[in-house]
Amino acid sequence: MKVNTIIITSALAAMTAASAQTVINGSLPEVNALGSGQFEIISNYTFPSEVVLEGTTYINPGVTVTINAGSIVRGQPVETTGDIPGALVVSRGATLIAEGTATNPIIFTTAADSGRGRWTSPEAFLDASPKTAPLPPFTGTVGNSELWGALTLCGYAPTNRGTATTGVAGEAYVEGFPVNSARNTYGGIMPNDSSGSLRYLSIRHTGNTVVEGDEQQGLTLAGVGAGTVIENIDIYCSGDDGIEIFGGTANLRNVMISYVSDDGFDLDQGWTGNAQNIFVLASNIANTPDNVKTGSVAEWDGEDGVSNSSVDASGAITLTGQPFTAPTMYNFTFFCEGVDSTAVTIDTNFGGNLFNSIFFALPANGFSLADTGTGNPQAAGFGFDSLFDRLNAGTFNVSSNTFIGGAGVSVAADLGANATSDGVIANTVGACQDNTFATGNPLFYGAAAGGIFNSQTVANGVNPAPLTGATSNLVAVVGPFFEEAPYRGAFSQGSASTLWTTGWTAMNIRGILVDAGNAANTVAP
Repeated sequence: MKVNTIIITSALAAMTAASAQTVINGSLPEVNALGSGQFEIISNYTFPSEVVLEGTTYINPGVTVTINAGSIVRGQPVETTGDIPGALVVSRGATLIAEGTATNPIIFTTAADSGRGRWTSPEAFLDASPKTAPLPPFTGTVGNSELWGALTLCGYAPTNRGTATTGVAGEAYVEGFPVNSARNTYGGIMPNDSSGSLRYLSIRHTGNTVVEGDEQQGLTLAGVGAGTVIENIDIYCSGDDGIEIFGGTANLRNVMISYVSDDGFDLDQGWTGNAQNIFVLASNIANTPDNVKTGSVAEWDGEDGVSNSSVDASGAITLTGQPFTAPTMYNFTFFCEGVDSTAVTIDTNFGGNLFNSIFFALPANGFSLADTGTGNPQAAGFGFDSLFDRLNAGTFNVSSNTFIGGAGVSVAADLGANATSDGVIANTVGACQDNTFATGNPLFYGAAAGGIFNSQTVANGVNPAPLTGATSNLVAVVGPFFEEAPYRGAFSQGSASTLWTTGWTAMNIRGILVDAGNAANTVAP
């Protein structure tokens, strides 16, 4: 009887909370209806603590939207053909101030009702208690993604897009929206452009599409500038990519990405920003549904799949091919166990720096450097002819990283010394030094104490903190953005270290990701 009382009370509480939502549509004085499930916010507005995005919602240029710590923003799902999913788009010149805290994050989630349809008051939500009980990655055989649109930022920072789409070099329309217009145009000539400030955001269950093959990610950064603050971002259960960056100069710190159906961290079109502390967790749960089973943890392209023949014909990239992709990235931890095929693909003239990172449980041939040859747009006379040329010239540097093969996988053999294949990762050229190759688990807590460190269905089963002394030979950080970190990977070593994911990410709130490092909150052997 007591259990039944709790269940009834919980259901009533969920319905009461649902009925108190503010719906972002044309009935608000700050919002104008554009028709066809689209809305624009036309004046400065602070979101109430719980809102529902009825459709694609654009923040107009010159407008600032503020979302306070602890707020819940829900997007409507697609229920029938013709529905437009709820989504939030920060147009060029607009500002989003969304600043949560480690104990009170801002949560973006679905407004789907308990039957996974579009919500109407006073129905209960499918994701009834996101602050305390996030939905699991899947329920039965149904993946909990593609249940609303996503969050997209468009900025004025440079890209290497040509004139093919908007007629202006360096600009393009971001994918995933019903109508192409100035509202979803990105790119420009302002590297320090600001789209606002994002701190402690947990973005969950994204990826509803309007047009098949034209997806929304968890978070899209399109031509976003270095003036934008992007720190402590959690992407959980995306029906496409976790984060996709289309050019720009955005800087990111403390990002967790888990249960995405395509690529965890996807880079395109001349991004030249910085990133530090990125943790991508592929699903290793048996029978994970396709829409939350990770395709790859990373896909990094200098250009977005443009063939050599299309460069002159369509203006797909700028006449100089610039800006060439050249981010600087430190302290990544990628748990690759369970990816569909190749864990990491780097191709199409990608450049920049990758330092002090850990790639764990790579499958055979799971770290691919693809020489695209004559299909590479840079072969049209824009600098280097291939990714390997960039490695040999020192404009792509891969040093002081640890590559660990899964059970029985020798990454030392996969990443051998053959300079015409993936082997350039080996310590054979000036751009690749002090990389470590191993098989099994020499780094994480389970290796020394027999504990579990990547069991994604049990309490405290995921622990990505390396053992004390497990990593060495580091590349020193350079530049004001980066923080000194005397270890490889996204998390510090040591038994008392509290992870930066604690208190606000979905996996930690669910109790699967440990609070602290090697000796605390671990599963016994």
